[in-house]
Amino acid sequence: MGLFSSGKRKQYVIDSTFQFQFMFTWIIMMLFFIAVVFGGLILGLKMIYRSETYGLAEIGFMLKLDAIFIVLFAIAMGIYFLLLSHRIAGPAYRVEKSLQRMIEGDYGFSVNLREKDYLKHVADDLNNLLKVLNDNKKNLNMTLEDIQKLKSIISSSNTSSKVHDLVNQIEEKIIKILPQDKPTIN
Repeated sequence: MGLFSSGKRKQYVIDSTFQFQFMFTWIIMMLFFIAVVFGGLILGLKMIYRSETYGLAEIGFMLKLDAIFIVLFAIAMGIYFLLLSHRIAGPAYRVEKSLQRMIEGDYGFSVNLREKDYLKHVADDLNNLLKVLNDNKKNLNMTLEDIQKLKSIISSSNTSSKVHDLVNQIEEKIIKILPQDKPTIN
């Protein structure tokens, strides 16, 4: 069973800073929206109540103003959440592309995010992983060079075919592990 085998989350607050900031922003915007809409309706009703003519024209005018506000507010919210999603989706896209490069064996890069982007901790972890993978790749390449030297020593001396076979097997295993820049073997 894997780390996330059940498929269900038991913990709802994963990244408290991001989640509470997102929730706080949403609540403030909704409260502002509700206050302005109800404020406009109350103000309109007071104006109609104080007027001597209780006409539908005044009610219609106030409803039009509220409808215009609702549309403008929805557009503003859409723009705000587009910008917010850009700070989330952009880093997620960059992390996804970085993982694809790593799968292809390219470890010679780092994941850089903008100052206000989210997922910086994931980018830092990926950069640490890239460093470890680069170090492992260098160590494997050095080991492969040592094996090639060993093969040349073995071929010039009288050693058993079992030793030759063992060295060849080790060499093949290392070549399979190395993602790219596989050297050509004599």
